[in-house]
Amino acid sequence: MFMLTDLTARDRAGLLAMVERCSPRSRHARFHSTSPTAATDHVATLFTDPDSRTVVARERGVGIVAFGSLLLYGNGLAEIALLVEDSFQGRGIGRLLTNALHDHATAEGVSALELTALAGNTRILRLFRTARFSPADAGTVHGLLPIAA
Repeated sequence: MFMLTDLTARDRAGLLAMVERCSPRSRHARFHSTSPTAATDHVATLFTDPDSRTVVARERGVGIVAFGSLLLYGNGLAEIALLVEDSFQGRGIGRLLTNALHDHATAEGVSALELTALAGNTRILRLFRTARFSPADAGTVHGLLPIAA
């Protein structure tokens, strides 16, 4: 059973440890970079960016196993991005995080969520389809999900 909570300052070490446990392939799929500092640089911004909302998923006895972020653009749009630790992928955590971020977006007055994924990221593309995001192009896949007012 996974527990979702909003990110707090106390989560920094656990979040960095979770990112380190992810495979290079999963980190590349999430951060679109093979740079060894891309993930840690991004995680640092989650604690300082006033336009970011992050939800973490915890597993009892393990700690943080996934996170999802909502990046507010200020024009009625926001982007969501997810990273699930490899050994926990395929268990519905991405869907739980997407739902939680959708709730945050609604509370923030967001009119549509945007997602970006590498075309080969089949798990996130499947999540896009089940969540009814509309793909925009090839290579990098962008999806848009209007939020009902």
